[in-house]
Amino acid sequence: MVNVLFVCTGNVFRSMIAEYCFKDFIKKNKIKYYIVDSCGIEVCEQKSRKEVIDRLKEHGIKLKHHYKEIDIKLINWADIIIAMSKNHRKYIKDHFGVSAYLFNELAIGEKTSVLDFGEFNPKIKSFKEKNYKQILNYMLILWWTIFIQKHQNFLER
Repeated sequence: MVNVLFVCTGNVFRSMIAEYCFKDFIKKNKIKYYIVDSCGIEVCEQKSRKEVIDRLKEHGIKLKHHYKEIDIKLINWADIIIAMSKNHRKYIKDHFGVSAYLFNELAIGEKTSVLDFGEFNPKIKSFKEKNYKQILNYMLILWWTIFIQKHQNFLER
C-alpha cells in the first residue's frame, strides 16, 4: 500500500479537495493500493464552505471530512507527501525534516503554488458565486485531470 498525504493551510479547501478527488479516482478505477489523507499546517476550527461541498457533490463526491493538523504521526505514515504551496513544502521541511512534492509541479510541471480561495481575489467578501464556481471548476477539473493524466501509468502500477 502507498500512503499519500496532501497538505495545505487549514485542510478545508485545497488539500481536502485533492484528497477526495483522488479517493474518487481510485475508487472508480478500482485501484486498491493507495490510501489517501490530507491535513493542514495551521488548522483552526472551521468548516468547509458550502459551495465546496456542493461542487464536490456535483461531481458525485460525498464529503465526510474533519480537518486535521499535520503532525509527526501523519508524516511517518505518508509514503508520498504533496504540498499545495511552496510555503507548505517549506513548513514540512523546516518542522519535520522531510521533503514534499509540490502539487503543481506534479500536475503541470510548474514550481508554483495552488492558490487558496482568498488569494484569487483580495476582495473575497464581494466575490460572486459565478467566480467561486469557476475557481472550484479549475481546481476540480483542470488540476486534477492533468495530474491524473500525467501520472496514469504510475497510479496504475
